Amino acid sequence: GPLKSVFESVVLPRRELMGLPLDRDATARFFQRHLSGRRDFGAGLWLLLSTILWEDRHYPPSRPDSSVGPLAADRRVVPGPRLAIAAPRPPPSSSKMVSEHTETFRIRHDECDAYGVLNNAAYLRLAQEAAWRHSIAAGFPPGYYESRQRAWLARDTEIDYLRPVRYGELLQVKTFVAATRRALARRAYEFRISGSTELVARAHTDWVFFDLTAAAPASIPAEILQALFGGTQAPAVLKRAPFPEPPPAPAGAVTWRKRVEWRDIDPLGHLNNAVYFSYTQEAAIQAGIQYGITLSSSQEAGVGWAVKRSRIEYLLPAQAGDELEVETYLVSLRKASAERYYAIFGGPQRELLARAISVWLTIDLATGRPRPFPAWVVQALAPNLTSSAEPAD
Repeated sequence: GPLKSVFESVVLPRRELMGLPLDRDATARFFQRHLSGRRDFGAGLWLLLSTILWEDRHYPPSRPDSSVGPLAADRRVVPGPRLAIAAPRPPPSSSKMVSEHTETFRIRHDECDAYGVLNNAAYLRLAQEAAWRHSIAAGFPPGYYESRQRAWLARDTEIDYLRPVRYGELLQVKTFVAATRRALARRAYEFRISGSTELVARAHTDWVFFDLTAAAPASIPAEILQALFGGTQAPAVLKRAPFPEPPPAPAGAVTWRKRVEWRDIDPLGHLNNAVYFSYTQEAAIQAGIQYGITLSSSQEAGVGWAVKRSRIEYLLPAQAGDELEVETYLVSLRKASAERYYAIFGGPQRELLARAISVWLTIDLATGRPRPFPAWVVQALAPNLTSSAEPAD
């Protein structure tokens, strides 16, 4: 067809796509089979051509025979399926003033839970990607930190879930640095459905700027502060609220064990921040199962479960292969909400690696609205409730 010459001049000489090797011989074989009429590869060849043209437009090639694609798993909305291809580390670039940044993500089916809504931990994954995009836009890509042996380590994360987000919706994540103090920076996140001003969730993470060589916190460089706040705006001083000390664990506390898998660690070799949220959620589910509250029994009763708020404090890193224990119990059980505490232990000395607390609601599956805890649930969970807690109304 009329695109034959375009494909031959644009695609066939190409050696890379999105920073990854492109097998030119295989591309040529598919192209020739399509031209011969033996197979119809039109859709795939068109996608390949359009992707390369899109890449060349937004990320011009630095050499005639190669291209430098989007950085670090571009998940911004583009026509067709989202691309999630990791590219090589870019060289450090000059900084520029970018006080806030917004990314838009289309919610995937595999990011949703059994109720068809965005999983709690997925919010944090999207927030982390938006944060990286902000850093890159301000001139501080991964290579900037790696060349200086610096990194950002999460210290504390808090998130409020205001309304559910469903499969296929476009979710905008706005992020900015709200406050700093020496080696600490608080990055805030606002989640909205595209086209709406209503918040569906809000969160913040306190990050520590860390010297990997000295294994100690380091002052945030002036050039980063300049890019985030400019020369006239002084950042607010970060004040961390202490993590609430939990009451003693009841005899009915539940411990869930998990080995850290390779897929769950980040480029620093640590358990990814968002995975801690997944672990606490699973520990809560296992606690319910131990006391007879399963997905099927809940659905038969017409009730579901949702997290309203979560906070987690990171103390020590977990690494691939570590055997973790997540101890969990209820610290309060009210008429329509419950507060659950989690302690994550690991290592040969069973060190406290992280601790978290979350507020759970009971949802009426017919209306999707909160409802009081059923009496049978209150009775079932009584052994898992700390003795210092007030009974449900």
